[in-house]
Formats: sequence, structure tokens, C-alpha cells
Amino acid sequence: MLSRIHKIQEALKQEKLDGWLLFDFKRSNPLANDILQLDSTVTRTRRWFYFIPARGTPTKLVHRIETSSLDSLPGQTRLYAEWKELVQELRILLSRSKRVAMEYSHKGEVPYISRVDGGTVELIRSLGVRVATSGNLIQFFESRITPEQIKDHQRTAGLLHHFVQKAFHKVA
Repeated sequence: MLSRIHKIQEALKQEKLDGWLLFDFKRSNPLANDILQLDSTVTRTRRWFYFIPARGTPTKLVHRIETSSLDSLPGQTRLYAEWKELVQELRILLSRSKRVAMEYSHKGEVPYISRVDGGTVELIRSLGVRVATSGNLIQFFESRITPEQIKDHQRTAGLLHHFVQKAFHKVA
């Protein structure tokens, strides 16, 4: 996961973003879960945030009831229990950020990306932070074919070609 975090940080620098604030509540943001490669069998019933800064160490912000919910991820853990604490922790977490990516799509133009609810986007903006779409980041990290997948496709194409040729010879 650390190498993935470093790649994300490089992409954040290229996109001129201060960080990527990933958020979820009861699996409402499957993109965040996929990006972070979280175990889908773990139940998370409270809001969580994971902030990957363009430079530095990521931070987990989780509810006191579910302190271990993001233990698979690197970084320090900060806790909240009530709304005021959540807002205060977010203020601290984002204090050095002017512009962060979230799963947000301007005016809902790309509904596949728009996974963070409007209230959460408003909350982040109320802290003086501009919210940018994470669309380019998601495309880069989730929508690209890997070298292993390319080899898999090539192997499958070779097998398919072989079997089609055999079938044509039997028919002929």
C-alpha cells in the first residue's frame, strides 16, 4: 500500500492538488474503498476520512467506536466522537490545504465520480478548502489496465485464436 500512496502523492503534485480527502459512510463511496483496497468484509458504520497529502504522511480520521476500521492503511489515526469533534479534527487535518480532491463532480456532470454527499462537500468548503474532482486520479489508479492484465488478455487471445482455428478445421 505504501508504494500506491507514493504514486498517489506524485499524481497529486502533477494535478497541483494539496491532497486527496477520501471519505465514506456505510459504503456510499465504493471508489474510496477500491482506491484504498479496503477489505469489503469489514463493516464500517460510521463516517471515516483518509487524507493523503501531496507531501507527507497520510492521516486516518475515524469514529471512536470504530478505531481500527482503517488499520490496514498507513498513517496516524485521529479520532472523533461527536459532530463538533469531527469538524475540529477536519479543520486540523486540512489546515495546510487550499485545494483537495474528493469524489465530487461539478454539477453532477459525471455521476460515477459523484460519491461524496453535498453536505460533506459543503463542510469541507466551510473550512476554507476548495474541493476539486478526483476524476483524473480515479481514472489513473482504477481505470488503467495493468501489465499483468495485458499479458492475461494476450494469453486469452492466443487461446481463443487456437480454438477457433481448431473449430474451423473440424467444420471444413
